[in-house]
Amino acid sequence: MANGCFLENETANPYREFFAARGTTGFALAGLLARIPLPMTGIGIITMLSQLRGSYALAGAVSATFVLTYALLSPQISRLVDRRGQGRVLPSATAISVVGLLLLLAGSWWQAAGWTLFIGAVLAGFMPSMSAMVRARWTALYRGQPR
Repeated sequence: MANGCFLENETANPYREFFAARGTTGFALAGLLARIPLPMTGIGIITMLSQLRGSYALAGAVSATFVLTYALLSPQISRLVDRRGQGRVLPSATAISVVGLLLLLAGSWWQAAGWTLFIGAVLAGFMPSMSAMVRARWTALYRGQPR
């Protein structure tokens, strides 16, 4: 503040510099959208199974299976990505996760045996950690720079 007036900041917006590199807006938006399913999946499993099966115990156990599988496999998938690259690992991990979610949906809808729900939850747990994938892209893009 000089002479009672606020001076305008002449420096550029620092975020504008980050998004100036080619492709950054696209992978940042994709990462934002891809993060939405993870926290909602556990809640969705509980809601779906408690309504369709009438058992909070089964719903909680299947949801916990998904969460624990994700917690155990996410670092392993990230390690594979470090070795082989996102383009080679993520499509397979995503496909396995989608098959698991479809198995959960179909098993719930058609009142399949409870063990099929647990298999679906384990497969759904192959969901890649999109937060880690986006961070890796930022790191690769600006490695060795003060940003």
